[in-house]
Amino acid sequence: MTSLRGTVGTLLLGLVLVACIPSPAATPAPEPSGLRGGVLRVGLGATPALDPLDAVDAERASVVRQVFEGLVTLEPGTFRVVPQLATAWALGADQRSWTFTLRGGVHFHDGDALDASAVAASLTRGGGGPGGLRASALGPLSVSITTATPYGPLLSELALPARSIVGRTPLVGTGPFALPSDAATRAGELTIAASPYAWQRDGRGRPLPLLNGIGYRVLAAAGARAAALRSGEIQLAEAIAPSDIALVRANPNLQLLWRPAAAVILLGFDLSRGPFSDVATRRAVALALDRKAMADRAPLPDATAPATQLLLPGLLGYDDSVLAFSRTDVDGAKRLLADARPAGITTELWTGAGTRAVSDAVAADLARAGVAVTVRNAPGASARGAGPLWIEERPLAQADPDALLGVLFGAGEESWSVGPALALLEAARAETDAPKRAELYKQVSKLVQQEIPRIPLLYVSSALAASRKVRGIVPSPLGAASLMRASLER
Repeated sequence: MTSLRGTVGTLLLGLVLVACIPSPAATPAPEPSGLRGGVLRVGLGATPALDPLDAVDAERASVVRQVFEGLVTLEPGTFRVVPQLATAWALGADQRSWTFTLRGGVHFHDGDALDASAVAASLTRGGGGPGGLRASALGPLSVSITTATPYGPLLSELALPARSIVGRTPLVGTGPFALPSDAATRAGELTIAASPYAWQRDGRGRPLPLLNGIGYRVLAAAGARAAALRSGEIQLAEAIAPSDIALVRANPNLQLLWRPAAAVILLGFDLSRGPFSDVATRRAVALALDRKAMADRAPLPDATAPATQLLLPGLLGYDDSVLAFSRTDVDGAKRLLADARPAGITTELWTGAGTRAVSDAVAADLARAGVAVTVRNAPGASARGAGPLWIEERPLAQADPDALLGVLFGAGEESWSVGPALALLEAARAETDAPKRAELYKQVSKLVQQEIPRIPLLYVSSALAASRKVRGIVPSPLGAASLMRASLER
């Protein structure tokens, strides 16, 4: 996670228009029902961050998402970057200099007007960023951001909760809800109130938010959150444990709200030595795996789907034309293994917390192809690199393919064609044209299919649980959904 600092001169001539207003939403937010008022009671598993710079994960970002806003944000329920405090942005001919036009008439919760100097000061908090990002005011509602080199993930980075804009007064934002003056002393229980300065409107021009406020309560144990939800003490749990899903389903007063998949479960190989340094052996492993059966047999089938590639559906560079990473062909796997490893393979598969069911399914599939596998539990949460084979779950921390494909490059991975793939990734990172970036990532995906340094197995979703009286929430794939349009039935 990075931040912006420094100053920049005037924007170079020859600006190329990148975005002005959001195009029609792929997944439009629901129109508010018109029910206004009430305080939504929310249970969290961790103490929420009050400063965007501390919003290091989805749950800690819950309050930040309601109180602060960024220059850009993610369209509800998608990975698509859309305007928020900026109405437009343009890129200079040097591909490093960006100018953002700010929305007029917006005020911070202390009454100060949003202007370019406040935005530049906010973006420079906390130190440097990738490639030496810098920000400065060009005019009252015009902000310049420059990078040392062209940087494709800039917009998705600016959409992170940690990149939200803060006012000159500490802990003051422009969002639909405002922190109380004594928020810092209320770590365990905190109520934020609808801001009188909220500028957002629904599709009919009606002011948002609909709620009078949101009351947060920290319940560290997942079971405690589920119990509080069933008893009515809270009306929304942003993190529900897999073991509590069935209990929520069985309760007619509760509902599950599934996020789009934001994690992929992978099978990894030790590529530096042993049988899996050979691409033919890795290809045989890929043929032996039945991803659909894995998804169907998973403890939570609703939360999993067969993975066709390393990138998640809806993410820039995801290739809709790829219907499967590899077909399931056990006989074909046996033939390849007989040629590549006539003496057979006996190996270990290491698994981390939460992936044992997937590991057992992989071991069973490989056994049918003639590979003897012993499943072992890694001592920590992650099994990456623990043995010849391992299972790992890779969550997406930022709405950009660069955040997932970096998994391919680590110690011991020089034995596959890392050079061409790394060159493509570096080119994609430096490319600021989204369609061109997408094509580069698709080329990386094709190399992964050919060389098989990793095998994507399953896409994984998570869920919020809520009272059926809660309306208007569109879960974000990266967590911490906006509650600006949420309402309570009465």
